[in-house]
Amino acid sequence: MASHELVAHTLTLKYQHAVPLYRQETYFDMMGATLSRQTLSNWTMAAAKALEPIYNHMKKNC
Repeated sequence: MASHELVAHTLTLKYQHAVPLYRQETYFDMMGATLSRQTLSNWTMAAAKALEPIYNHMKKNC
């Protein structure tokens, strides 16, 4: 399980700073946290699924 802050940090690195998951895996490993690309990918997909209703609402009302 990951905190909301950690998932947000992962998404920020991926989408705002264009850091791919394989580089994030190395980044977290250097900080002493062993996180696989699969775990990071699962978090990304779960966050997208959780935000989908907001996206659909915005799309519908614009």
